Amino acid sequence: MMKNTFKDDFILETGLAAEVIASIVDKAVKKYKIDAETAAGMVMETMEKHPKFIRLLEKGLPLKEIQKTRAYYDVSNKARRRIYYELRQYHKDIAARESLIENLSVSSRSFGGDYTEIINALAQSHVSTRERLSSLDIFYRELFKYIGLPNTILDVGSGLHPLLFPFTGAGHSVVQYIALDKDKTSISALEVFSKLLDKNILQPMNWNIKEGWRVVQERTAIRRFDAAFLLKLVPVVYRIQRGLLDILLETPAQTWVLSGSRTSMTKYVEIEKRERRIIKQFIQQSGKQIIGEFSTEDEFCIIVK
Repeated sequence: MMKNTFKDDFILETGLAAEVIASIVDKAVKKYKIDAETAAGMVMETMEKHPKFIRLLEKGLPLKEIQKTRAYYDVSNKARRRIYYELRQYHKDIAARESLIENLSVSSRSFGGDYTEIINALAQSHVSTRERLSSLDIFYRELFKYIGLPNTILDVGSGLHPLLFPFTGAGHSVVQYIALDKDKTSISALEVFSKLLDKNILQPMNWNIKEGWRVVQERTAIRRFDAAFLLKLVPVVYRIQRGLLDILLETPAQTWVLSGSRTSMTKYVEIEKRERRIIKQFIQQSGKQIIGEFSTEDEFCIIVK
């Protein structure tokens, strides 16, 4: 039997459907870092895939009665899981991101091309990098108080953070910035961006922690870096593949900058206490000493030497 898609579309546009969607969205936006419009779109798409729920709406039951049903429970849970999954993705729109990288590539070949807006858009496309945008001035002002004027920097699990680094400002002393990440998309963006900088300062490398440090040292000819960024990295590795922390404990740099999130990437939940505990344990194992700390709205940093 052919599905009556026109009828289903009509049902989802009724006032009752709007009430149901609003009831799910209201809970979602209180729990997750998402706007109501985006959440509503995901809820509606979830409903469209559940014929039983469509049939339930056709009965015209009051909202309170609908909320007691198994169908409502299933749709609500699946919609929230989808929202959570989407928020967990470091990169959102693959096609849009690839278009931005291509535009940046064109700018890099154009004398005097303006690429500021493209870089900002790319930074916005990466969840972890985007979280730092609102506090950049504070972040770098405090950071350079502790790391001074480094010549070499190792950015482990860099994401798109190098796009924001002040190479012509506080970081003008840097002559080699090695950005390591297992995500090929991030590395592709950084490779294009590196062409906009002088003297090949930025060197992106596709690298997985399990590969160890020898390959990095051989490719860069640097045995020990002045500073290493492990931004929001240690807690993530701790949760996903704890055994790899042994490799991070051998990070070849004189000074380490470790950071953690103050709130969940997806939910309005404070996680700083948990993140600090993990990082402090890591520092204790490293044998290094804490030389300073600072915090922004979304991130706390601990500098060790």
